Amino acid sequence: MTLPSRTRWKWACRTSNPLPGRGERPFHGAVRGVDDEGPGLPAGHAAPDDREVAVRDGVAEAAGVSQETVYKTFGTKAALLKAVHDVAMAGDDEPVSVADRPAAQRVRAAANPEEGAAAYAAMAREISERAGPLMRVMLASRGGDADLEAYAATLDEQRLIGTTIHIGRWAERGWLRTDPTHARDVVWMLISPAVHEMTVARGWSGDDYESWLTETLRALILRP
Repeated sequence: MTLPSRTRWKWACRTSNPLPGRGERPFHGAVRGVDDEGPGLPAGHAAPDDREVAVRDGVAEAAGVSQETVYKTFGTKAALLKAVHDVAMAGDDEPVSVADRPAAQRVRAAANPEEGAAAYAAMAREISERAGPLMRVMLASRGGDADLEAYAATLDEQRLIGTTIHIGRWAERGWLRTDPTHARDVVWMLISPAVHEMTVARGWSGDDYESWLTETLRALILRP
């Protein structure tokens, strides 16, 4: 298994598309407002276009501008969803990579496989819960918008890079019970947004998801 450099991982997970008007109201903080409060985001399984309109309306409301201004600023619905998703992934719009956030630092600081599984599951839960509403839009819209499809594919690649880094670190410590490439692929699938969305659909709580992922990592990937 080829391990990408830490530099590439940091690049891949950085908020790579600065928010239009960063440092200038009204958009600085507006996208974060949608992530925090989810204004206008319908629950359940609304049609993709309805959710996309809700995201646009939520950003416009938080920024105090018209919907037309939002679209003129971001250009496309894919760019708008990307901006909101980037903030949701990190938790804010500061230019700090996911790899340098506290959750990832706790994974690196784990002293044994048990701590590693728990820290990794907690990080996956944190990211999935923040990005969940936007991922529902992206999952439902895949195939319907070329730009959005390309961005969704990029997210899959970024998740693979991050998984590779963590699996490589566990392999170096002798914690894996299986081949590193196989372990990476299994974990990449386990933390897929689609899997998290299935647990939500089945009524699982965040604690349920985190406990399941911790136990699965310990059973399939990490040595006792």
